[in-house]
Amino acid sequence: MITFGEIVSKRMDEILFSKGMSLYALAKKTDLPLSSLKNLYTKHTKSPTILLIYRICDGLGVTIEEFLNSPYFNKETIEQIIYN
Repeated sequence: MITFGEIVSKRMDEILFSKGMSLYALAKKTDLPLSSLKNLYTKHTKSPTILLIYRICDGLGVTIEEFLNSPYFNKETIEQIIYN
């Protein structure tokens, strides 16, 4: 079963890669602990908060709309997370 944290992590990875940015650089830009980002990145965080996602988006230089505009956030995947 996939978790919301997993799809957030996958999307975050895509954007980090496209920007040539490291998790460490993101931690510095967001002023979030590197351990918090690593927990999300390694799928230990199952349900990240909207505030965490907002701060990640801000650090990545994307809007929440841009972040969520991904096949990872399609209706079927979200329903699978909600109903399983």
